[in-house]
Amino acid sequence: MNHFLEKLSVHSRVVCGVCSQISRKLGCDVLVSRLAAIILLIISPVMACIAYAVIAIIISQSTSRY
Repeated sequence: MNHFLEKLSVHSRVVCGVCSQISRKLGCDVLVSRLAAIILLIISPVMACIAYAVIAIIISQSTSRY
């Protein structure tokens, strides 16, 4: 279990890097933002998927070099 939590707390891209970027912007641990995303996914899966996709698009456009 500790290995799993260590892997989640590393600033790396698991899917699109959304939780990692959110935690960097807010200055919190990436584990907190990933757990919040999981809780949101359990409570409202459709809203969580839509929000994740929108944030992923915004982040990819803001970090684009072009």
